[in-house]
Amino acid sequence: RAAEAHCLRQRSALAAMPEEATRAEACRVFYDGTSDRAFSNFMPHRFAIGRLGFLKGEQLFHVAKALVCGDVAAAQRMLTTTGGPALRRLGREVEGYVERGGLWEEVDSGLLLLVCVIIKMAQLQPEHAEVNAGLRAELVGDGRALREGRLLYIAEGAKDDDRCGIGIHAEDVAVLRDATAWGRNQLGHARMLVAEWAAEEVAGRLAGNV
Repeated sequence: RAAEAHCLRQRSALAAMPEEATRAEACRVFYDGTSDRAFSNFMPHRFAIGRLGFLKGEQLFHVAKALVCGDVAAAQRMLTTTGGPALRRLGREVEGYVERGGLWEEVDSGLLLLVCVIIKMAQLQPEHAEVNAGLRAELVGDGRALREGRLLYIAEGAKDDDRCGIGIHAEDVAVLRDATAWGRNQLGHARMLVAEWAAEEVAGRLAGNV
């Protein structure tokens, strides 16, 4: 809840800006298929959690959803599926969602946000440094801005998802018109939290070298 409140304060500050042009300078709206897609869960970024390897964040996201709902068979199918649309289809077909999906959807549980944070933190571990160097650089750069107190709100511009995203497409001309109407944006919030962590880690390492 504290992490969520931290991100929502950034969004409130963004929404209070009087002009869309100034909001554009203080907001990063990413999405797969657009010019800014580095933070998308659809982007290939190899990582592992224990002995399980994943090709992209979207894969772990749906595996976690299936396991929360008790559908181990679906989780196993997802581990051999790498296409984003196919993973989403499998995610919609998870059994047990009616009975157990409340945990996955519940805002106060923080589970959805936690899964999104785990995805990016796993991708940033040292053993994946080489293949995910671009992602790390993007996150550290944004994290430095946040650590310095600059306003930077990160949002997933997904028009068909107002839980992980904001419910409006990244390239919609009206995307920055009314930030108060955006969805939960748990994926964007996870990027903000991990960006700050990544920048802090780099700063600490540099200080240690000095």
